[in-house]
Amino acid sequence: MRVLQGPNSVRRFRRSVQILLLAAMVLPGQVHAQDLADKLRAAFLYNFAKFVTWPASRLNTAEQSIRLCVLGDASFAGLLSATVGGKTAGSHPLEVVDAQQPEQLSGCHIAYFPDLSEDRQSIMAQQQAQQVLTVHQESAVNAAGVVRFYLEDRRIRLEINNRAAEAADLKISAKLLALARVVQG
Repeated sequence: MRVLQGPNSVRRFRRSVQILLLAAMVLPGQVHAQDLADKLRAAFLYNFAKFVTWPASRLNTAEQSIRLCVLGDASFAGLLSATVGGKTAGSHPLEVVDAQQPEQLSGCHIAYFPDLSEDRQSIMAQQQAQQVLTVHQESAVNAAGVVRFYLEDRRIRLEINNRAAEAADLKISAKLLALARVVQG
């Protein structure tokens, strides 16, 4: 048996997800399904910051913060802030923005849209032009959305829209692509 040594981010991430799922099975009365789903989404958003490369014009110094923005869901923004508090992606500190208005998405690197009403779809399209990794959880692929969370067999899955990533000039790690279903939306 061969033992791998050294940091392996994907393996650690998968292990974290497995631990969360195990906790949900062992403590069903104490862990609500929505709480667990939100914790998983927060963990994914944290890992997206580590496995996506932005153009130098968007992330041009090693000390520049990666801004993770949540549009219109203060409780999820709080959970995300607790999840990434004090952490970094490479040398970049992580900063969470609770964006209650679309104007507050300015300067974001990752924008999470908990719901995609018609007006928010156009906001997401505008973010694509700003080289933002847009993430949503709607039931269908959105042309401007780079990452979509969806449920399959009662599990949260990832779908990556390769065209949207290319349009936003984002480079997504092969490690992250291996965890997702890739579409050409």
